[in-house]
Amino acid sequence: MLDQIFELVHGGHVKPIHPVTIFGFNDIPAALAYIRSGRHIGKVVISDKGIDSQVPIRPATRKLNLRSDASYLIVGGLKGLCGSLAIHMARHGAKHIIACSRSGISDVASQKIVKNCLAYGCEVVDAQGDAASVSFMSKVFKEASPRIAGIIQGAMILRDKPFETMTLDDYHTALHAKFNGTWNLHHVSQEQKEPLDFFTLLSSISGIVGNKGQANYAAGNTFLDAFAQYREALGLRANSVDLGLIEDVGYVAEQEGFDARFDKRQWTPVTENTLRKILSYSILQQDEKAPINASSNTQLIAGIGFPLPEDSDLSYEGRFGYLFQSAAGGNKDGGSGQGDETIEAFRMMRKSGADKAALAKVCVEVIATQFTKILRLETEMETAKPLISYGLDSLAAVELRNWIRIELGAELTTLDITNASSLIALCEKLVSKLL
Repeated sequence: MLDQIFELVHGGHVKPIHPVTIFGFNDIPAALAYIRSGRHIGKVVISDKGIDSQVPIRPATRKLNLRSDASYLIVGGLKGLCGSLAIHMARHGAKHIIACSRSGISDVASQKIVKNCLAYGCEVVDAQGDAASVSFMSKVFKEASPRIAGIIQGAMILRDKPFETMTLDDYHTALHAKFNGTWNLHHVSQEQKEPLDFFTLLSSISGIVGNKGQANYAAGNTFLDAFAQYREALGLRANSVDLGLIEDVGYVAEQEGFDARFDKRQWTPVTENTLRKILSYSILQQDEKAPINASSNTQLIAGIGFPLPEDSDLSYEGRFGYLFQSAAGGNKDGGSGQGDETIEAFRMMRKSGADKAALAKVCVEVIATQFTKILRLETEMETAKPLISYGLDSLAAVELRNWIRIELGAELTTLDITNASSLIALCEKLVSKLL
């Protein structure tokens, strides 16, 4: 059959596909965008064009590989965040976990975590007691076999009250686990012959921005942030992770309706999967020989939105000023353009309280401009046509969703975009999210 095909080609009966559009290896994103537009005819070819090309590559993601010959101490028990992180550690090589809490791990929720860890070949030891007790923690470290090589300090006690009615006992109770417990862990761990591989402190953004009724909790988290810097100054490993709203695991997720107290324009929710990635980053960042980011400090902040809404309480503090600036202060191609002016007009209308219909009308113009850029459309969009008719796919939907979140501050899903019956319908939904 191949002989027959070659005969037909040589005889001119079968001709190569035409036209052929060639993109260089350094221009693969443009080639994919061109295919996605649905306007191409013939074939799209990726070629070096006979010249050397600098091809942008994404560095391989470093994997967390914990030691099987060491124990890892989790302070805070196995319920909520710490339980999820215990499973994550077991999945990435940990074979010995010590769970320390005042209540122990005999409850149903904790035992479920234990079973999950065992499924990965990781044993979990119950160390029931107070991390703020020097004698207790000394015993835990001495009896640990194998030795403790890493610590996750996730202890938390809440005594939320307005500062005016907060008693000294309320203040110190919330501070106790984070201050006394952390200080003890620091000193007792130094009695070991070998230093810790990591000391990750689960802090909170309340220590940075504050939170109503949580002066005591904020103080404890501020201490954790400063303590991580203190350990680094001593040549020891530490990293403070300032968490915000965790939406599907932990205290907030367990309190029905509690997340409604958070303005999601200001606080970006962190999922359980993202939380686990943050822990991996925190541990890898403490690798002395090859940290993830050598120029980074000991504090990792997660959960503050960007750009922040103009009516945010943080607008009164100069240190957060840059978070109010648009991610694209000018045209992304360099210089301002009509698109930027329309976006700014939309923001001003929203700020001034314009009605829904007026906002939707301008929103259509804003989204149409961005949609045209993403899909590289050559003709003007018809606002009543289904978006999918323009060659919209999931990649383009993700790109548009991210742009809307960053530039307009609205949270849409990719399904909101791909299932939209028209550009008008999408913009009406977008505006309703903002009002």
